[in-house]
Amino acid sequence: MNAPHATTLYQRSTGRIELEVAERDGRASVRRAYQGGSGKLRFLRTVHDAVEALVLNTAGGLAGGDRFELSATVAGRPLTLSTQASERVYRAEGGAARVSQTLRVGAGGSLVHAPQPTILFDAAALVRRTRIDLAADAQLTFCEGLVFGRAAMGETVRSVHLRDRTDVYVDGTLALVDALRLDTEGLADAGSPAMLGGNRAAGLVLHRGGDLKGACEAVRQVLPPAAGVSIVRGLVVSRILAPTHGALQDALARALTALTGAPAPHSWQI
Repeated sequence: MNAPHATTLYQRSTGRIELEVAERDGRASVRRAYQGGSGKLRFLRTVHDAVEALVLNTAGGLAGGDRFELSATVAGRPLTLSTQASERVYRAEGGAARVSQTLRVGAGGSLVHAPQPTILFDAAALVRRTRIDLAADAQLTFCEGLVFGRAAMGETVRSVHLRDRTDVYVDGTLALVDALRLDTEGLADAGSPAMLGGNRAAGLVLHRGGDLKGACEAVRQVLPPAAGVSIVRGLVVSRILAPTHGALQDALARALTALTGAPAPHSWQI
């Protein structure tokens, strides 16, 4: 008699972070900081009237079926969000990893969202959805990066399932949708100029606040050749392609400095 077919049961991780920063007694103050599951927050000391926080996933990465949610709200004061290290998305076994990010910048608020680039391993599956809500006078600098395999380890990504969408609302009106979709079939054409052009990493930079034309020109001066920048409905939008993880992170750091006048987050410099 044949043994019944065994079904592998995988342990899934779930992480959730909720952070709210606002003015209190004339200074930036953490009004709410919730962390659940694999989601953890660490706060860094700053010399300015601002809050800088690190988002951690103690699961050590994302695998198929994992969930991670981030909700951050700031008003009246500055907030910088980063990560201690690059998130890793491993080979999927039983569905895609799902990441949900909700970022709200209220009246008089300023947000720098600059996680270190996410690394996709071969056969990774990631569905990431980001919603950004900005008040009429809110300021934003947003940087996200994706790296396809670790070149230093000789890795090549031949299979992937990626759905990455960012929606930006300004004063309640949809201002921008940036949607990236990449499957295994698309990777076969990744060397073409219309795709990755032979590069292994891609980044998205969004900025709102101050002199947009000046910001656009400042970013253009520091970007690598395989990058573009424009102004779209009150937002500076830049797409960056880079040959390696290090080259992408360097380009993102230079863009951050050009836009904010400050160095990249402390965690990038460790």
